[in-house]
Amino acid sequence: ASLFDGGDGGHTLKVNKAQTGAAGVMFQSGYSGRAELGLLGSDDWQLKVSADGTGWTQAFTVDRANGHVGIGKAPGPVRLEVSGSLRMTSSVASFLQLINTGAGGTQAWIGIPDWNRSAFYIYGAQADIMSVFDTPTRSHRLFAGGSERIRIASGGEVGVGTANPTARLHVAGPGRTATYLK
Repeated sequence: ASLFDGGDGGHTLKVNKAQTGAAGVMFQSGYSGRAELGLLGSDDWQLKVSADGTGWTQAFTVDRANGHVGIGKAPGPVRLEVSGSLRMTSSVASFLQLINTGAGGTQAWIGIPDWNRSAFYIYGAQADIMSVFDTPTRSHRLFAGGSERIRIASGGEVGVGTANPTARLHVAGPGRTATYLK
């Protein structure tokens, strides 16, 4: 065991590397490397992992120039890039929230609001748009301005202005076409 104590002040451990090479901390199991953290062959901060101590996988990298992070890949032109799939798990409603902090303040949510539905929401200053897949009825629903506008039933019936379409296209209310129907 090791203890580095700065007392009431700070404490800094510095690991310096030559121009080429590595400056890192290796974590081992049975004297075989399993994880390495640091400046590993470049000046970007990296975490690499290994199942056997010989083959290494890049877990994530933080670009030294801009702080961009790459998970499973080198960082790119945006703050976070991920190679592969993402999974979010939760015993309650789980969402991925995207927020535009500019003047419009638009938000988008992708998630599972409860156990029986998955949804894609866009909230904006003018009107809300939401698309929901309803698991119990196996239907897709599109909401705008807080009300359901279109429903696609599990049998393929499309309802416009109705939640219970009874024909391939069921329009509740008057309809208009620019030309004639064939």
